[in-house]
Amino acid sequence: MPAYTQTDRLIQINSPLGKDVLLAISLHGKEGLSELYRFTVEAMTVRTATVAFDAVVGQPFCVALQMPDRKFRFFHGLCLQLLQGHSDNDFTYYQLEMVPKVWLLTKKAQSRIFQHITVPDILKKVFAGFDVEYQISGRFEPRDFCVQYRETDFNFACRLMEEEGIYYFFKHEVGKHTMVLANTPQAHPDVPGKTTVIYKHVFDGTALEQDYISDVTKVQGQTAGRFTLWDHTFELPHQHNDSDKALTESVSVGKVSHKLRVGDSSKLEIYDWPGEYAQRFDGVTASGGDAPAEIPKISPDSKRTVDLRMQAEAATAVRLQGSGFARQLIGGHKFTITTLPTDPHAVTIKCDGEYVLTSVRHAATVGAGNYLGSSRAETSYTNSFTALPSALPFRPQRTTPKPLVSGSQSAVVVGPPGEEIFTDKYGRIKVQFHWDREGKKDGDSSCWVRVAQLSAGRQWGAFSLPRVGQEVIIDFLEGDPDQPICVGCVFNPDQPQKYKLPDEKTKTYYRSNSSPGGDGYNEIRIEDKAGQEQMYIHAQKDMDERVRYDSKERVGMDRHLRVGFFLPNDHRGDASGESKKGNQYEEVAIDQHLKVWKNKDEQVGGDMKLLVGGGDGDGNLDVHVKKAKKELIDATSDLHVKQAVKEKFDATFDQHITGAVKEKYDSTLDLHVAGVVKEKFDADANLHIAGDQKEKVDGSVSLKAGQNIQEKAGQNYAMDAGMSVHIKAGMTLILEAGMQISLKVGGNFIDISPMGVAIQGTMVLINSGGAAGSGSGSNPAAPADAADAADAADAADAKPIKPKDADLSKTGSKSN
Repeated sequence: MPAYTQTDRLIQINSPLGKDVLLAISLHGKEGLSELYRFTVEAMTVRTATVAFDAVVGQPFCVALQMPDRKFRFFHGLCLQLLQGHSDNDFTYYQLEMVPKVWLLTKKAQSRIFQHITVPDILKKVFAGFDVEYQISGRFEPRDFCVQYRETDFNFACRLMEEEGIYYFFKHEVGKHTMVLANTPQAHPDVPGKTTVIYKHVFDGTALEQDYISDVTKVQGQTAGRFTLWDHTFELPHQHNDSDKALTESVSVGKVSHKLRVGDSSKLEIYDWPGEYAQRFDGVTASGGDAPAEIPKISPDSKRTVDLRMQAEAATAVRLQGSGFARQLIGGHKFTITTLPTDPHAVTIKCDGEYVLTSVRHAATVGAGNYLGSSRAETSYTNSFTALPSALPFRPQRTTPKPLVSGSQSAVVVGPPGEEIFTDKYGRIKVQFHWDREGKKDGDSSCWVRVAQLSAGRQWGAFSLPRVGQEVIIDFLEGDPDQPICVGCVFNPDQPQKYKLPDEKTKTYYRSNSSPGGDGYNEIRIEDKAGQEQMYIHAQKDMDERVRYDSKERVGMDRHLRVGFFLPNDHRGDASGESKKGNQYEEVAIDQHLKVWKNKDEQVGGDMKLLVGGGDGDGNLDVHVKKAKKELIDATSDLHVKQAVKEKFDATFDQHITGAVKEKYDSTLDLHVAGVVKEKFDADANLHIAGDQKEKVDGSVSLKAGQNIQEKAGQNYAMDAGMSVHIKAGMTLILEAGMQISLKVGGNFIDISPMGVAIQGTMVLINSGGAAGSGSGSNPAAPADAADAADAADAADAKPIKPKDADLSKTGSKSN
C-alpha cells in the first residue's frame, strides 16, 4: 500500500485518527461576527483503512490552510458529524462537519433564574468550561431578575449579548480555538500575516501565490433616522422613562466619508415599548429594605440602551462585499484595503481604509489527484466576505427571540426560614416556580412579585397578601418571564379549603389565619342554603366598627349579645368553665331612644350606678310607670336629695317599714294632706323640735293619753279658750306657783303669793250662798286607727333570656 502524506499540501487535516490517516481534499464554510462557524471538510483514506466513527464524532480536530509565505492559519473545532461516502479503486471518501465547541450549548436547554448579577457575569456562568476571552468594556448594572426560560444555553447567551451590544468571534490556533466576547472596535485583532490587502480588480492568473482582493462592492441601504424607547416601572408610575437617539450622520474610512443619513432617514423613526431597561432595577433589596440608589439608574441605562439600538441600526447602513484570494481574512478581525493607482475600477470604488470582517466564506480545494501525482489536479483557494468600517461600532441584530410564557403558571409563595408572611413595602411576594431546579424555596427564589388586588387606589382598595406555602397563579406582563405578576391564589390538597366540598358548596367566605402560629382566624361567611341563610362574622380578638354618620340595624326576630362569656374548654375562657371577664362601654353624644313593646328584663350581678346630668341637658330623670311599680331592696336604701322633694299620690300610699325610720331635713318640710291623716305607733313616739313648733287646727283637737300627760315649758305657758276651760282631776288637782297664783273674774280676784292670800270682790261669801260651776268635762274623741300599710309586693327577679352563642369554629392552621 503506497504511503500518502499531506506535507506541503494547501490544506491539511489533523484528526484524532492520527497523522495522514485522513487526507484533506477540500474545505468550505463560513465564519463571522456573532455567528457559529461551520466548515465542511472533505477528506479521504486509503481504501483499506478503517475509520472508527466514535473516535472522530464529537472530538476536536484541526485543518491548516497554507499561506503564500508557507506559514499556516488554522481552523479548529469539534467534529459535529461524519459522513462516509463512496469508494473508488484507491480511496474511501468522508465528509466532516466542523463547529466550535460552544456549539454544544445549542443542545443544552434549561430554565433557571439569575438575580442581582450583570450580563457579563451571567455569560461567564453560561460559558464556564469553555475557552472564552472577555474583551468587554464599560459599566454594566446588575439585573434584578433575569430568567432563562425553556431555551438553550446558547440562545440565552446570544439573546443577552444582543440586548447589551456584545458580540463574539473566534480565534484559531493549532489544536485550540477561543471564543472572544467584545463590545468595542478596539477588541478586534489584526488579521494574521499581511494586514493590508491590495484590491486588484483584474484576475491575473497568479491568485494562488498572491493574497489580494479581486472584487469589491459598496452596499448602502435606507435606515431609520431615529430610535425612541419608552419604558415603565410602577415605582415611577407617571413617567415614560423615555430616551431617543438619532442616527450618526456619517462615518469615515481613511480619506473617504460615508454618509449614513440618506433618503428619508430623518423622517423614519423606530419607536418601541417597552424598552426593557426599567425592569432591571428595583428600589427594594432582596430582603425588603430600601435601595434608593437603584431607581435613578433607569435614566442613564435608558440612554445606553437606545444608543445600542441605534448603533445596531447604523451597522446595517453601509458595508463592503468582496471576494478574492487573501487567505488571512478571518471573521471578527480587521484589515486595511488599499487600491492600486493603476486600477481605474478600484479607484472608482473608493474603498481604501480599515475594515472589520463581519463574515468570510472560504473555499479551498486540493484535488484527490494531487495525492496520485496527476498533473491535471487543481489546487485553489477563494473567499467572499462582508466588512464594516472599523470606525462604525458593530452591534448584533436582535434576532434571537426571547421566550414567551404562553399563559399563566402556578407557583408557591416562599420566604426566609420561620417567616409565615414575607413582603416588602409594596405588598409584593417571593415565589418558587415549579420548573426552578436551583431555587431553595427561600427569600431568594425570585424577584419581588407584585400581587393583583380586587381594587387598588390611593390608600383605598382591597388588600390580601398571599402567605408562605400558598399556591398562587402567576401571569407575566407581555408574556415576559422576567416580569411575573401574581393574579390569584388556588387551593390544593396540602392547602385545602376550610369547608368540605361539595357538602358545603353554598358557603361563600373570607377566612384569614392568625400569624405567627396559625392558632386563630378572622372570618366573614355567607351561607346561601335555602332555609339556613346566614351571615357570619368571627373576630379572633378585637372588632372595631366605625360609622361616620347613621347606622341602622333591623332584626326581624331575636337579637342576642354576650360580652365576656365563652364556653367551657374554649381556649379564651378559664380552666373552670365560662369566663366572665368582659365589660361593655357605650357613649351617646346626644340622645338615646329605646322602645320595648313588651317586657324588659335587666339583671345586674354587681353594682348599678346611674348618673343623670353632667352633659348638655338639664339633668332631669322622668320615670312614667303606667301600672304597678315594685321595688325590692335586700339591703339598705339611701336617698340623697340636695334640693326640694315633691311627691304626689293620686291614690293610697302605703308604706310599711319593719325596722327603724330616720329622717333628716336640712331645710323646710312642707306636708299638705288633703284628706284624713292617721298615724299609729306601736311603740313610743318621740318628737324633738330644735326651734319653734306652731300648730293650727281649724276644727277640734282631741288628745287622749292612756296614762300620764306631762308638759313643761321652759318659760311661759299660755292657754286661751274662747268659751270654757274645764280642768278635772279624778283625785287631786294641784296648782302650784313659785311666786303667785291669781284667780280673776271681772274686778274680783284671789291672789296667793308668799306675802299671803288676798281676796277682793264685790261680795265675798264664805260658807254662804253661791254654788260651784260645772264644765262639760273632758271627752276627747279617740283617733281612728291608721290602717296598716299594705306590704309591697316583692319585685319579680329579672330573668333575662341567656343569649345564644354565635357559631364557633375551629381555628385555622399555618400555610407553610
